[in-house]
Amino acid sequence: MPTNRDLLLVSVGNTSITAAPAPGGVLEGMERIPHGPEAADRLIEIAGKLDAEATVVIAGVHADETTRLAANLSKLAGPQLRIEDDLAAPIGRQLAKDATPGIDRLLAAAGAWSMTKEAVIVVDAGTAITVDFVDGEGTFHGGAIAPGLHLMLQALADGTDALPSIAYKSPKEDEPFGADTESAMQLGTFLAARGVISQAIERYALSYGAWPRVLATGGDAAALLDDAEIVDRVVPDLVLRGMLEAVQQAEATEEA
Repeated sequence: MPTNRDLLLVSVGNTSITAAPAPGGVLEGMERIPHGPEAADRLIEIAGKLDAEATVVIAGVHADETTRLAANLSKLAGPQLRIEDDLAAPIGRQLAKDATPGIDRLLAAAGAWSMTKEAVIVVDAGTAITVDFVDGEGTFHGGAIAPGLHLMLQALADGTDALPSIAYKSPKEDEPFGADTESAMQLGTFLAARGVISQAIERYALSYGAWPRVLATGGDAAALLDDAEIVDRVVPDLVLRGMLEAVQQAEATEEA
């Protein structure tokens, strides 16, 4: 059931924040904001587009940054809700006993399920790369976690004497070989990430007995997967969609 109240949705990742206003429960204009002292100011500016009593909904995998933001956003007049404290992540789970998957993984899965209502694989390409499986009943089964593009490059620089610290750039399609050290690192990182994703998708499809839809999200999803045939669609705001679904399910339960 759609909500009709104004919301500010805030997801705190390991290296950045994604946020969007949702006036009347409709997502608008997602932004990606770096961690830092100016993040709260920008979020308060975004909240200014909404009703003064708008509800702030926060989820986070970076504990310290989430706590700081929540404290700063308490200046706003509206109520504040935390996913898993005040609102449940709206996805069923079939996991090992005492498993504690990251809230971003659960919310991305919930967002994907809300869009597809069928078995779906969720690729989140951020600080880490996760590839998770949701079955046809909307149950989250977990998946695979690997280093993200920037972590892989940094590990090469940190773990060797000669390899440089470089930023990620997508390799050029017309250059099949890394002709110097930096381009070889870029290509190796790209192929490693693509390999993890494609192998995980094939593994899940084989286990499930069918080829599920594949949705991708995360800060590096476009650079890594925009042209990938194995991905049906890149959805940048998938975690925020999961947060919106959490609000809607909670309201539906209250009204039942």
